[in-house]
Amino acid sequence: MRKAIVVVLLAAGATLCAATETKTFPLRYSTDMAGELGNARTGMQAWGFGGTSERPEGIEGEPKYASKEHLYFLVPRKGRELVPVRLMGVLSVAVPREGYGPGIACVLDESEGTGKGYDTLYVDGDGDLDLTNAKALKGEPVKDANWMSRSFGTMELPLRVNATVVPCHVAFAVDRFRYAGSHQFETNLFVRPAGCFIGDIELGRKYRVLFYDGYVDGAIVSFRDAVAALKLGQKDEPPRTLSLQGCDDLAIWGIDNDGKVDAAFGPAKRVPCGALTELGGKLVRIFPSDGLKSVVVEQPEAKLGQVALADPAVRATLISTEAQVILDADRKQMACPAGEYFVVDYEVQKADKQGTWRLQGRGTTAGKPIVVQAGQTAQVQPGGPLRLLVDVRGAEKQDGLLVVRAGQEASLRLMMLGAYEEECRTPAVQHMKGIWWGLLGRREVTEWPAAPRFVITNEAGKKVAFGKFTYG
Repeated sequence: MRKAIVVVLLAAGATLCAATETKTFPLRYSTDMAGELGNARTGMQAWGFGGTSERPEGIEGEPKYASKEHLYFLVPRKGRELVPVRLMGVLSVAVPREGYGPGIACVLDESEGTGKGYDTLYVDGDGDLDLTNAKALKGEPVKDANWMSRSFGTMELPLRVNATVVPCHVAFAVDRFRYAGSHQFETNLFVRPAGCFIGDIELGRKYRVLFYDGYVDGAIVSFRDAVAALKLGQKDEPPRTLSLQGCDDLAIWGIDNDGKVDAAFGPAKRVPCGALTELGGKLVRIFPSDGLKSVVVEQPEAKLGQVALADPAVRATLISTEAQVILDADRKQMACPAGEYFVVDYEVQKADKQGTWRLQGRGTTAGKPIVVQAGQTAQVQPGGPLRLLVDVRGAEKQDGLLVVRAGQEASLRLMMLGAYEEECRTPAVQHMKGIWWGLLGRREVTEWPAAPRFVITNEAGKKVAFGKFTYG
């Protein structure tokens, strides 16, 4: 055991969080993530990429194909560099800046000739876009995998954790289908994580922790890195939706003294990698070491407050620089480290004579913080009053007005912003509808209010165009 003192400024309220104890436990690598997860197939989502018969730009070289109708795919991969940023405008740190490189090039071929069936997948494993010596994977028909028609097994691809690059296995499969009444086939390449890193930790009791590249983008991205990339509070720009996409999860199980998964612990608990979470009655932060040789467990001493979900909200997800809080009907109040929290998403429900109204919202870069103070409870009240904002793309700002020059093209998007400057979807009402005074054929229907109209004028104020916004 080693001691460390790490001081992090959580929010403008100058709340201090000191990590007083750090433990490390060894990690092992497994090529069978599905087997390690067992029935709790956490993070086993496969990401699909469409194919094209046109050769992508940048391909340096290719093998000799047997089919004249071979298909190209590009699997995006992340490149990273350390840059200084300010978390929530408070904490200045160096974090990796995410950017997608050219990707892993893949080509699907028919080894027996055109029209004989796609059974060979060439994968540019080193990412240099030269397929001349690419590894050829042979596909096997899949009988019991729902929507995947052919499996091409696994291959080692580079995985990044901060400055460390290690090989990690990725699984490939292809689904080829055509819609009813159509003669055109659609072919998708599906990629999912197959390799993972596993460590057993002890924190009052024993737990098993599993790290994996859930987005199959070549990097295990921590919660702090994802929050740092949100760019909150940008001025002179329309609000943009917040997204923690790219933040990888870890899975946690309880294990017994024999090293087997404890069935009483329930399904695997999914936690954003590196975010503060409650485990065994303690507040901990769990993340892999840079070399992926060990799992690091920090136990900080944080000043705690409470957040409570106010009616009529039924669900909300909040984030700070340190933690993610999920509130719902089963847990409407929760303890969390004091600091500034921002709404990521939520849902509001309210019933009246028309039916049950539902309003969903997503946080934006203009979000207003919810301040949680130590020893106090902060109410989370997302939703109205709503205000409308027209986001105009392709326009220039002149004297405070958005102007589109003649001959230029612009697009208009209607945004509804709520109490925390979150973007709201169109509120919908759900109710039962039937025939014969509702006695027969009753079914639940969803209806939306009439969409707003807009008018465009020229400099003289003369109306030059008008229309109506459409939902979606």
